[in-house]
Amino acid sequence: MSTSRVTIHYAVGAQRFLDVSELPKSAGSSTQTLRIVIRAPDGSPLLPPVDVVGPQGPVDVAHVVGQAMAGLPNLAYGVNLKPYLWSGAHWWDADDWARSLSLAMTRLIGTPRHNGRTSNCFYNALLDAWLDQRRDKLLALQPFGTCLGVPVQDGVVALQEDGAISVDRSDPAYGNLRVLPVRGQDVFDAWMDLENGLADGSRLMRFLRSSLDDDQVIVLRRWFGLHLVVHRTPNPEKLMYMYGPGGNGKSVVLRLLRALVTDAAVAPLQLADLRVSSNLEKLVGALSMIGAEGNAVTDLNLLKQLISWEPVNVNPKYRDPYTLNPRCLVTQASNPAPAFSDPSRGMVRRVIALHMTHQPEDGDKVLGLADAICSEEYALLVAWALQGAGEVLRAGTIEVPESVAAHSERVVRPIQPADRFIGMLEFGPFEVAADELYAAFRLMCERQKLPLSPKKQFLEDLAQRLQDAAREFEARTKVGDVELSMHITDRGEALL
Repeated sequence: MSTSRVTIHYAVGAQRFLDVSELPKSAGSSTQTLRIVIRAPDGSPLLPPVDVVGPQGPVDVAHVVGQAMAGLPNLAYGVNLKPYLWSGAHWWDADDWARSLSLAMTRLIGTPRHNGRTSNCFYNALLDAWLDQRRDKLLALQPFGTCLGVPVQDGVVALQEDGAISVDRSDPAYGNLRVLPVRGQDVFDAWMDLENGLADGSRLMRFLRSSLDDDQVIVLRRWFGLHLVVHRTPNPEKLMYMYGPGGNGKSVVLRLLRALVTDAAVAPLQLADLRVSSNLEKLVGALSMIGAEGNAVTDLNLLKQLISWEPVNVNPKYRDPYTLNPRCLVTQASNPAPAFSDPSRGMVRRVIALHMTHQPEDGDKVLGLADAICSEEYALLVAWALQGAGEVLRAGTIEVPESVAAHSERVVRPIQPADRFIGMLEFGPFEVAADELYAAFRLMCERQKLPLSPKKQFLEDLAQRLQDAAREFEARTKVGDVELSMHITDRGEALL
């Protein structure tokens, strides 16, 4: 009679990240011992071989190996209950690797397949073991974590109080999910070129000068820089919205921003995509939400939550729901101006509207300009953004030049019929009946083909705009200061 409790299915062949073998039994012993070898995504051994002595079934093997892996310092889980591995510079999303491990164990020894949080598979056994040992170490899933600088390939580029930069060492305790694909020394050299005016002839600087005015360049530099120090600044509550006809540099700016923060840190969503709740999971670990060729139609309340960095509930399929604390900056671009259907002034103070008006001649167009800048001058792009980051840190937030702020206020909130009506009024010591005001408003809407609001809504909008304009007015429902001498009824009766 066989004493083996677990059968190894050698017929399935070698697996990429997992090996299972049976050790020879010692003399006089009938206990089965399985040796499990786990490999990292790069193929190197993740931990010493794990020996499972006397398993009663495949699930025993899953739990023993899960407990052994849970103590690894280079393995962590985020608040989304997905696994991450430390790469030496950042925490790397290892969910596909963990699922592959679980599937390999299913193939080799017959553990249950992963088909949800309740399945008794190796994927869930590893998660449960890690939570049991280190639940208080869940990663917050912030792109740059808690480091005092910007993570790069060989360390962390830190901004000093005097405006200089230095390169420090990376540390898993920072919890950063992202790293810029550049060396610290290259960033330092590009920084010095900018400080000494040696980069004026670069592709990046020529594009900025030709496509934007001075105030717009300042805003863009600070906006790019804000992405690099968003983990060190209070919430600026700002959204960048670029608009204008085609061929004026919007796509180049978006491509440069995407390259700066890297594709992995970008949630490719338009504002309209926020109306689909399943898209929220794309914001995990994102530095920027970038959308092009869209419009301002969206779930306005959710957009305000994201801009204000309010907690967002995420309910993914086949996993437990969790709360995400986004620190994601929203950048959008389209041809029409950003007009939000918000009766309040909430979006006016939140949106930075950048009107791109540059229209190059056919001979001035440079094909592949953004790709050329990203491949040849990426270190310069990072250094330029770091200049803006320094300005943000010194001010404590992103400061918008007056010309851009005034323009944003004009275009973000479209003219409502009540706004247009109040512009036609003359003010003085007048008394006007509400019915007469509404009749005039209705006539204006008919002649100018504007949507007609109900009378109650019109009066509320009118009162609000009079308050905003600091106009003195009094709404009365009864006539006052009138003394009647007599009143004759229809039967000829005189009453006091």
